[in-house]
Amino acid sequence: MSGELAELGMAVGRAEEKADRLQSRAKALDSLVDIGALEPAGGGDYVENELKRLTSGAEIDDELERLKAEIGGPRLAARAGDENHGS
Repeated sequence: MSGELAELGMAVGRAEEKADRLQSRAKALDSLVDIGALEPAGGGDYVENELKRLTSGAEIDDELERLKAEIGGPRLAARAGDENHGS
């Protein structure tokens, strides 16, 4: 009987050690996701992904406007304003 209890105690100890290792891995993965070094499993939060997509689109538009200004090209806002007054 005491042998079985000893084995049970060792099995519980191994299970606790494994749980600790898995928690450490999960924390490390969460940290990598938080800093952007790793994509979230399952694609992440839909709202967060949409916000990132919209933000990156605005950044692209801003960069395009800056580049057009550098070369003297037409601006999007100016063109939209011209089309509205021409109707």
